[in-house]
Amino acid sequence: MSPGEASSGEKTEQATPKKRRDARAEGQVAKSADAVIAVSMLTLLGALKVLGPFIVGNIFLLLERAFSWTIPAEVTIGELMVLFMDVMIHFLIIILPMLKPALASVAIYNLVK
Repeated sequence: MSPGEASSGEKTEQATPKKRRDARAEGQVAKSADAVIAVSMLTLLGALKVLGPFIVGNIFLLLERAFSWTIPAEVTIGELMVLFMDVMIHFLIIILPMLKPALASVAIYNLVK
């Protein structure tokens, strides 16, 4: 190996236009997971800005309901299931409005590229 040669195995010359066309024809196109993550994060931040008051209001409603529950000394499985379902429904009401735009943005990004 000569002193001027790269030791890491990286190419020092840019690919020619013909090699780039051939690589695209063979399907060797760079796909960036970082771009998908960036689009998702920007969409989530936008959705959070729009849906923030709705989410905070529902979190407070859930906390008010949780602190107002009276739990008897003996709890049945049925009562626990009702309590669990109530919490899960409120959780989904809080989370789903955020997931819809994120999933839609990823789907649209994947269709566009």
